[in-house]
Amino acid sequence: MPSRNPNDLHPALKECWVELVKLAKTELGLEIFLTCTHRSNQEQDALYSQGRTKSGSIVTYAKAGQSAHNVAPPQGAHAFDFAVRNNKGGITWDVPKYIAVAAIARRLGADAGAFWTGFMDAPHIQMPDWSIGKTYSTSFRFVPTKPQPIDVLSPKKVEAKK
Repeated sequence: MPSRNPNDLHPALKECWVELVKLAKTELGLEIFLTCTHRSNQEQDALYSQGRTKSGSIVTYAKAGQSAHNVAPPQGAHAFDFAVRNNKGGITWDVPKYIAVAAIARRLGADAGAFWTGFMDAPHIQMPDWSIGKTYSTSFRFVPTKPQPIDVLSPKKVEAKK
């Protein structure tokens, strides 16, 4: 089972996660939680099989060792996936809410799958400019950027979709 432990993240990504939780709540009124931090190569292969050799929809294009989730301690996972709680304690998959949270993560300096072209991965946040095999020293820190105008960032729009 993949980890949901923030301590399994790269130190800078863990700091990003902690800040993202706070900002999602204060700026958007959304509660978010981790669904995956580190994922083993075996777990990655099982996910990659989904929609190909196993039933289900395709959820990843990364084979074992090709995902930022596969970076193990002491480096720590270079990616995490999150979910947004609905007002009944369950999960909502309302994409604009994920895009709004991803915009905050991007503002914090992270890369967000919600803005990828070709394959949108709305609940995925990872280290900036990550590529297969790239690792970051534990001294790496994010460089926040200026907010970029994104229509779904309006708290009124997020609230209206609850």
